[in-house]
Amino acid sequence: MKDFFLFVILIFCLNAVQAQINLEYSYPNTQTNEFTIVKLGYAGDKYVSVDLYFTQQILIYNLNQVLEKTISIPAAALSDYSQVYYVSDNLFDTDSRIEYLVNKPLPPNSAFSSTYIVKEDGTIILQVDSAGHANYQNPNLISEFTDIFPTSSGTKLILKKPGYGFLVYSLPGSLPCYECTDGGFTGNITGPVENENRSSLSNPFPNPTNNLTRIDYQLPGGIRQGELIFYNTYGMEVKRFKVTDVFSFINVSAQDLLPGTYYFTLQTSEGLSDGKKMVVIR
Repeated sequence: MKDFFLFVILIFCLNAVQAQINLEYSYPNTQTNEFTIVKLGYAGDKYVSVDLYFTQQILIYNLNQVLEKTISIPAAALSDYSQVYYVSDNLFDTDSRIEYLVNKPLPPNSAFSSTYIVKEDGTIILQVDSAGHANYQNPNLISEFTDIFPTSSGTKLILKKPGYGFLVYSLPGSLPCYECTDGGFTGNITGPVENENRSSLSNPFPNPTNNLTRIDYQLPGGIRQGELIFYNTYGMEVKRFKVTDVFSFINVSAQDLLPGTYYFTLQTSEGLSDGKKMVVIR
């Protein structure tokens, strides 16, 4: 009798567990479709379906299974073995529209390929012939970041050009961050051990700005001064300010800067702080 009751309890528990897993929806599928979830910077989490062979389209669905956007992939970026990577709305551009990277093997199945970055309206904003993936998946990363990396001086794209070398591009946006602390990757990337005695910066406020913006900072213990350095998206320095431990914030004027995205960091004798982003509008 005791064994019988234990069996009944076990069956009840198994049914209770199974009842927590539900099929939400069934999307149309073909052998050539790719289907995944993408974390967009402005629009949030979306289902993304890629069909490179039948319709040559990217379909964007919200989490309620409603089709929000249909994007046609331009013929110039297509071959028999093309692949779409990094569907994003804040990685390759600073607006809220969708962009994506296409790797196009030339010829099919060869070691040579070309790389395209395309806007949702079909505009090709970067074309690099005979250059493709530079790295296989980094084993330290949970997500499949193969060519794009977050750094303290912005986001970098690395492509390999056979017979030439490696090409490094600075991107205006950032990778999706699933596990983050103050904008820094904690769950997706394994980095060096953090130095507790380091500089720190706040995000600017207001941001975007068309005039003054406030940036709070903290110097490492025992350090009396440092420099706040601003760069454009090409990595060129555009501004530099001296800061001291007398204050903990600085008001920065953006009136002499062109509209666009800028990155800044705090440099002291102890090294560099994490980078932050400031957007200037008019």
